[in-house]
Amino acid sequence: MSAQGRRDMGDNGQSDWPRAECTMAALIRQHDWTKAGLGRIGTWSEAMRAAVDILLELPVPAVLLCGRDLVQIYNDPYRRVLGNRHPAALGQPTRDCWPEVWDFNRPLYEAVLGEGKSFSFSDKALTLERDGASEEAFFTLTYSAVPNLECNAILVTAEETTERVRTRELQKERDGLISQLSQHRLGLLEEVFELAPSFLHILQGNNFTIEFANEAFRRLAGCDDLQGMPVLDVLPGMAASGLGEILRAVLDSGEPYVGGEFPITVKTSAGETQHLYIDICYHPLFEQDGSCARILGHGFDVTEQVQKRQASQTMQSTSSHRFRLLAQALARVTAASHQSEIMEVVRSSARELTGADGISLVLKDGDQCHYVSEDSPLGPLWQGRRFPSISCISGWSISRRETAIVESVFDDPRVPLELYKPTFVRSIVMVPLDTHEPTGAIGAYWSEPRCPEPEQVALLEALAQAAGNALDQRATEQRLRQSEARMDALFARAPVGLSEISLAGEVLRVNDELCRIVGRSPEVMRTVGIPDVTHPDDVAHSLETFGNVLASGNATSIDKRYVRPNGEVIWSRSSLTRLEDAGGEAYGVLAVTVDLSERVAAEEALRASEGRYRALADLSPDGILVQADDAIQYANAAAARIMGARSAEDLIGVAALQFVDDRYRELVQLRIGRLLESDKPAPLLEERWRRVDGKPVDLEVSAAPVVLEGKKAVQILIRDITERKQAEKRVWEHANFCPLTRLPNRRLFRDRLGQEVKKAYRGRYQLGLLFIDLDGFKQVNDRLGHDVGDQLLQEAARRLEQCVRHSDTVARLGGDEFTVILGELEDASVAEKVAQKIVTALSQTFYLGKEAAHVTGSVGITVFPDDASTSQELIRKADQAMYAAKQAGKNQFSYFTHEMDEKAHLRLRLAAELRDALQENQLEVYYQPIVCLRDCGIRKAEALLRWNHPIFGLVEPSQFIPLAEESGLISEIGDWVFTEAATCAKRWEGLLASGFQISVNKSPLQFRPRTSQQEWPGFLKDLDVPGHCISVEITEGVLLHASHSVADRLLEYRDAGIQVAIDDFGTGYSSMAYLKKFHIDYLKIDRSFVSDITDASARTIAETIIIMAHKLGLKVIAEGIETREQMDILASAGCDYGQGYLFSPAVPEHEFEQLLAYPRLPRTSN
Repeated sequence: MSAQGRRDMGDNGQSDWPRAECTMAALIRQHDWTKAGLGRIGTWSEAMRAAVDILLELPVPAVLLCGRDLVQIYNDPYRRVLGNRHPAALGQPTRDCWPEVWDFNRPLYEAVLGEGKSFSFSDKALTLERDGASEEAFFTLTYSAVPNLECNAILVTAEETTERVRTRELQKERDGLISQLSQHRLGLLEEVFELAPSFLHILQGNNFTIEFANEAFRRLAGCDDLQGMPVLDVLPGMAASGLGEILRAVLDSGEPYVGGEFPITVKTSAGETQHLYIDICYHPLFEQDGSCARILGHGFDVTEQVQKRQASQTMQSTSSHRFRLLAQALARVTAASHQSEIMEVVRSSARELTGADGISLVLKDGDQCHYVSEDSPLGPLWQGRRFPSISCISGWSISRRETAIVESVFDDPRVPLELYKPTFVRSIVMVPLDTHEPTGAIGAYWSEPRCPEPEQVALLEALAQAAGNALDQRATEQRLRQSEARMDALFARAPVGLSEISLAGEVLRVNDELCRIVGRSPEVMRTVGIPDVTHPDDVAHSLETFGNVLASGNATSIDKRYVRPNGEVIWSRSSLTRLEDAGGEAYGVLAVTVDLSERVAAEEALRASEGRYRALADLSPDGILVQADDAIQYANAAAARIMGARSAEDLIGVAALQFVDDRYRELVQLRIGRLLESDKPAPLLEERWRRVDGKPVDLEVSAAPVVLEGKKAVQILIRDITERKQAEKRVWEHANFCPLTRLPNRRLFRDRLGQEVKKAYRGRYQLGLLFIDLDGFKQVNDRLGHDVGDQLLQEAARRLEQCVRHSDTVARLGGDEFTVILGELEDASVAEKVAQKIVTALSQTFYLGKEAAHVTGSVGITVFPDDASTSQELIRKADQAMYAAKQAGKNQFSYFTHEMDEKAHLRLRLAAELRDALQENQLEVYYQPIVCLRDCGIRKAEALLRWNHPIFGLVEPSQFIPLAEESGLISEIGDWVFTEAATCAKRWEGLLASGFQISVNKSPLQFRPRTSQQEWPGFLKDLDVPGHCISVEITEGVLLHASHSVADRLLEYRDAGIQVAIDDFGTGYSSMAYLKKFHIDYLKIDRSFVSDITDASARTIAETIIIMAHKLGLKVIAEGIETREQMDILASAGCDYGQGYLFSPAVPEHEFEQLLAYPRLPRTSN
């Protein structure tokens, strides 16, 4: 350790160097440099310390890269460059801290350390990371090796040039229209030259110094900067071949030199000597005075062709013939002016060049290969056809830009055998056209498997290269011509006046619009100066402005007057921009002129009409405000009334934005700004403002630009629409919300569901839909009245809203049906949790005034997109799931399953086919005997309908009777069953001496009034059947909701002798009064009581029903008797009749007649 190093160590062994008073000095002292491979800081050499001290004192950002890994030591200004990478970057290798900068700098670091050179790069763009955000900045970077250190070290300084770069970019944007067009044209031409595959260069002077050389020529010469160098020095090999004499002859004679192969010797980047041949042409470039001072040279690297030609001299005579053909083809390709002509040359030359049995010309067309031309027996088969690029060898060659050689189509996996096997093709050479973008290929075919000769492949590749170069050059020329044509058309047809003026003030070019403005023809304008057509009072100012633009280069505008030949004065505004050539030298000015005469006249007329305007505005029923300089300058009485001001004067001087509601203020301010810029009226909009007293007012607002006392202003028309908006709100709420629960109704529910489905589809998340039906609501509504029922619905709605998020939707579809839309579900299980909360909430007692009610909820769940992909499907399937929950016992939820969907489809199919079942004799009436429990004799029968479906077999009534009710077929089917039963009752009554009766079930829907169909008493009369032979079975619900038509119908049955039985008695809410009021004859005890009759409580219920019925003079029929014990209990209780499997199941008509043959029905054992 040096003496200085020992002095820099403190008492605790820690270094107190560096001593600079800055943040980085402290961080450098505290850092552990042993991990960076530089050792402890106290062991650093004097040279190393001096380098660090200088680094910390530099005012610009700088970093010292040390050691094998180039670890970073940097100063305070460099922290801004690092941004978020500081302080972690200290002591870290550059490649780990800033990979993208490492990739750029790594070659520079190697050059600096290896050769000791220094490098500097101006305006290098770097992406800085600060506070989590990216920012682009520009720096001038300098790289220098630091000598005399114990390790490799590079000093990098970074002077920020962001502001200078930004300023330069802004300066470029100020270029004028024609300057941009000219630069674009020149830039395009330069780009064409620069990117041309041929060696393009321009020579000047007697020494033939290089004025311009494109990239291809610079690569040939092996030097990036050739400007000013004599071409004979750059390519000494060509000088020995007589290039100087050729150039002198071109310069002296003015005649071009076309073609010539020159041997040259160049140095490669690796320093190796390379011998090349180039084919080069020279053309004189004439100046405006006709002299020739420059020569344009262009050529191609023909080394490969020359080498092949030299090699082929030892081959057979056919080889020389092929090369002559190739030269001719290349010349024809070079001379061809259109793509089609180039392709025809290629097609016609390729077969003769290669000796192939067939040639195909293929062009890329999207992802297909188009066989556009053929010279082979394959022509009728493939010409004009397209094949997928991925499945043909031409696509392989074009996409990889690589020659494909297939020695045998049977052995090469790149070849689809099914395409070539039916043809004569057995070997292929496919060469891609050498174009800038993959364009096409030339294919040569042979009828035998073979390895093509290198000469054949080379000839084809040379032809493809020439064709590709020619195609690229023709495409470039075409784009250049189109660009020039567009620019000329833009200049000529521009809607503003355009003129190019020379430095001397002469008119170089004008368009039609400027000629119209000044009233002179283009020919006249080219013979006069702009001052000659300018108003005398404006000439001096015009010339001064013209000179300022030329001197400063800053674009400017000037208002001036032109004088037409007839003396008419035309006001105009001209924007002047300096025109510069490629070297930045000014050669004139572009003037863009707009005719202002109409606007000036309009402004004068407007000022004259301001007085008339004020008088009319004061009488307007709409509010009118005129604002200028951000304050109201005029307000009429209507505006004062609308804004709640005492008078119009109270509004003067106040900004209109002060009255605009905060939600609209920024938008209104933006509209006013745009309106003043565009001079176009703003459309009518609805906005909310605030009156003088702060109360809100809804307004219809329109605005238009006006001129007030010579200044730009805005006229604002306001109309009070507060009452209309309130009415619209009430109408909208009425159309979209349930007035009882204030929940969204069916219309708004469908709209929101559709929107949520779209959001879920775009966001790729799940959506839940719940359908809720209140179990038992109808009974509560009937028992406690509609007012209480409405209160229950309101409370149910409140409970549902408490179970979901604020972002979810609870809607009432109608009646006691509700829905819930659960949007943006991360997991479908969330829907299940919500459904369980809903079931629990609805099962709690509802306290409604003095009444208490109990209902439950059945919930159906469906999930998007698992169950359905559309809102309609979601609704349908959620409804199915809800009905499944009801059928499963209610007070629960059920997920939709595909089995439900299958059942629903089956239900729909049965409903559709039920219409034809009656006409096609698929329906059949079965009869189940009803016996007297005293002697087991058959006294009655119940008519039960069966459907013999041709596919599904015997369909139970529980499956198709509800479908008949829903579809409206129940009346037609019921009448048919009644007719069948009445016919059998008449026949069977004659077989039994004691009389016989058949009971027919009648749906509640069959009690609806009918005008076109005959009632059942009428049927009996027509069939001559006594009324006592028929009994009609109805449910308790028919009596509970009996209308006048139901009562009248039952009275008709009584009068006709038809008896009435209450089916499933004990499961509903019938009262005793109904039984007497409607003259009921029988009560049928529901099978649920019969099956449990051995239980004491069920037996008591059955006995009570029997006693009550007998007291009322009614007979009792017990349904569902299946055991002898059940029959004995019922018989001992006094039950009159029994029905069930103990006696017989329902059987067809002919089997039932066999049962009637027995005086008493045998009792079967269970």
